[in-house]
Amino acid sequence: MIDPSVDANVLDHPTIVCPCCGNSSLEEFEDTLHVEGHEIRIYICIVCCALVNQWELEQALSTTETEHEIQMTSPGPESYSDLEQHVKMYQQTLRFLLKALPSINPAQSTFVQIGVGQGAAVRAAANLFRRCYAIDHDFSMFEATRSHLEMPNEVLCLNSIEHLFDPVDIVACWHSFERMPRLYDVIVQIRSALRPGGYLCFKAPLYRPNHLFKGIYTFFNYQTVTVLASLHRFDVVDISTDYSNGLLHAILRKPNPNTSSEDTDLRYIQRKNCDDAAGGTPTSWRPIGGTEADLQMRRIIGRKYVSGHGFEIGAGLVPTYFQGIKHLSMVDKLDGSEFERLFGERPPYDILTLEQARSGNSEGVDFVMAHQVLEHCSNPIKVLATEWIPLLRDGGVLFISIPSYNMVSERLRLPTPLDHILDDWALDRSDEAYESIDHIPSFIIGWTEAHEGSFWFAKGSASEYARGILTEINRRGHDLHWHTYSFDVAAAMMEVGFYAAGVNMEWLHKQETLDCIYLVAKKVPVVDRPVEPQALREYQKRLAKILQTITIKHSPSLVSNSHISDDQR
Repeated sequence: MIDPSVDANVLDHPTIVCPCCGNSSLEEFEDTLHVEGHEIRIYICIVCCALVNQWELEQALSTTETEHEIQMTSPGPESYSDLEQHVKMYQQTLRFLLKALPSINPAQSTFVQIGVGQGAAVRAAANLFRRCYAIDHDFSMFEATRSHLEMPNEVLCLNSIEHLFDPVDIVACWHSFERMPRLYDVIVQIRSALRPGGYLCFKAPLYRPNHLFKGIYTFFNYQTVTVLASLHRFDVVDISTDYSNGLLHAILRKPNPNTSSEDTDLRYIQRKNCDDAAGGTPTSWRPIGGTEADLQMRRIIGRKYVSGHGFEIGAGLVPTYFQGIKHLSMVDKLDGSEFERLFGERPPYDILTLEQARSGNSEGVDFVMAHQVLEHCSNPIKVLATEWIPLLRDGGVLFISIPSYNMVSERLRLPTPLDHILDDWALDRSDEAYESIDHIPSFIIGWTEAHEGSFWFAKGSASEYARGILTEINRRGHDLHWHTYSFDVAAAMMEVGFYAAGVNMEWLHKQETLDCIYLVAKKVPVVDRPVEPQALREYQKRLAKILQTITIKHSPSLVSNSHISDDQR
């Protein structure tokens, strides 16, 4: 256990702020183990969602070390032959990067590397760029390599980017941002050094147990990069995650005064690979967000509203644990073998069927969570009303999250209108209904466009692609995103779900991020009958008009009847 005498909230520490955005709005996230074996506390910034290693940060800010003594990069390769291989690797990385930045002509451009280490990256850059600068506070590792591997004359070494006088085209920070206790100050310096239209490229570790070692203060995610870009007036060009290596990659651009507002919209990553013709459609542009940001947002919201004993439905490989949960049981329609087939490994927990969850908790539970699940249900109101809400006790909380129609794989699909979802419920449609099956081509096309080259439907000729879609609409047993949700439709659907379950509800939280919609509501017992949602009243008016139209269509005599009332018409 942590010693209570030193267990002070980070907000009480006058020098501890988020290294990324500089705000003091840090909250406890979890206790975990440092790689050296001692217990440490991780905090989350509620402004930018960065995860902060409070123990390491306090060590850096409370010692007599100056910022000039902090090594910006982790140790490099073990041997000098490895260093030569790293130089070749960075050459490939830089060539790949330049393909994504067509406005950069390396022969006429200035490249800056912040956090030099043994100098592999800057050596690689010296063979491509007109001029290169190496920036670090400690060049000891770099100097030790000079006698073993030549350093090109084009590379100049400086202690600060503020000393540059040339306008900079690219600033690269690979494995250095997470080592800066006052990154917010460094970002200001970088932006000042960049020319309009210049790029900031960085790579940083994701939050993983093996990354909790000395000198690592901050862990980034999609939301962190987005906020960082917004605060410092950068355009977001690209954000991606390399989950196999536990890394996040980002490219930001200093806006050019001639850039249109559409190009600087942070809801979308900078358009790439557009057709040359006027009005050409981009073939690859993705909304900002992702798994890491979603997981953290679930915890931020959940800690406020969810506690006690409850269920998580469809937890996948990452159950949503956080402080306040006393007991969490997992409910899924998959058994262990199906789970392994889908996720590649056995579930890290025991799975209950819905029937087991019902029979074992007749009094109801404190909460039910379902994250990224409801979009896989073709009749979502029926699922809410007959499966999930009945699991709750009176006063219990339902917490769901679903993809927003702005999500990478959903953004070009048509958002599902509320009437369609209400029709699915009122007419008791299933996965096999025509109207449900008709969503399959939309899902396949949307995901193919968003994941070109990786989504398996796209492999093969156009004819094979079309045949694959036609085959899928004649197959049964699908697990896809049946509907594409806007925020208002999702909230109204939730209200109707509680009504259909025969109970009232109280909203606790409604939020939409760039990727996801988060909804939290409390189950309220009914005295007489549940309050009818406004959306359902509007739907009933529509049905009344449909019935009126049908009546007139099949009874022509009514049309000529002079006594027909206005209501009948």
